[in-house]
Amino acid sequence: MSYGEGVAYWALAEMVRGRAGIIEGEDAAASAEKLHAAVEAHVPVPEEQRWVEPRLAHLIGVEERSARDKEDLFAAWRLFFERMSEARPVVMSFEDMQWADASLLDFIEYLLDWSRNHGIFVLSLSRPDLLDRRSTWGAGHRNFTSIYLDPLSPAAMHDLVTGLVPGLPNDVTERILTHSQGVPLYAVETAHMLIDRGLLVREGASYRPSGPLDTLDTLDVPETLQALITARLDGLSPEERSLLQDAAASARPSARSRSRRCSGSPASPSTR
Repeated sequence: MSYGEGVAYWALAEMVRGRAGIIEGEDAAASAEKLHAAVEAHVPVPEEQRWVEPRLAHLIGVEERSARDKEDLFAAWRLFFERMSEARPVVMSFEDMQWADASLLDFIEYLLDWSRNHGIFVLSLSRPDLLDRRSTWGAGHRNFTSIYLDPLSPAAMHDLVTGLVPGLPNDVTERILTHSQGVPLYAVETAHMLIDRGLLVREGASYRPSGPLDTLDTLDVPETLQALITARLDGLSPEERSLLQDAAASARPSARSRSRRCSGSPASPSTR
C-alpha cells in the first residue's frame, strides 16, 4: 500500500489506535504490543487473531506496508469491528466526509453491506459536496438514513444570538440575523467580530454598542463564512496567528476525514 493509500485510511487507523490505546508518536514495538493485546481482547478465536492482527498492523503502519489485496484487508478490518460489536454496540463516527478519499468511502460502504447483522452504527458527517463526488452515497442500503440540516428558523437564530450576547439591541440583533441567513456559525462569528473590534462592549451581564452602528455593511462584514473567519484570523496578533498556524499544520491529517476514537466502552466520546 502506498503512502497515499495510508493517508486515505487515516480516520479508520485512528479508531484502531484509539481502541488499542496507542498514543501519537509511540514507537513501533510498543504499538505492536498494544495492538496484539487489543486483538486478543476482542477477537477470541486464535486463527482469526493470526489473520486479523497483521492486517490491522498494516492499517496503522506498525508493519511496513506491502502489496495486499484490498478485499483481503477490508475483510480483516471488518471482522475486528464485528467481533467488538459482539460484546457491545460499536459506533464509528467520521467527520468531514466531503474530503474523504474514495478508498475510505469504499470501506464504509463495504462495512454497511457485510455487517448489517451486527451492532455497528456508522455516523458520517458531510457537506453536500460529498454527493458531487459520489452521487450513490448510501444508495441501496436498507439501513441507511440521511438527515439534511436546513438553515435555522428566525426564532431559533434569534435565541442563539440573544443567548450568546445578552442585552444586544434589537436593531443590531436583526442586522446580524439578516446577514447570517440561518447559518448559526456565521451569526456567532459576526457577534464575536463586533466584540473583538470593540463595537460591542460588555456592561454588567449584557452588551451595548460602543457607538452608532448604522449598518453592518459599513462595518465591512465579510459576505461568506470563510471570509468572515479569515478576517477574524487577520485581526489576531502575530504571535496568535503563528500559534494557530502551527496547530493547523500538526492537525492537517484530520482534514482529510476526521474520526474520534473507536471504543467498546461508554467512556469514549464518539465511538462505543
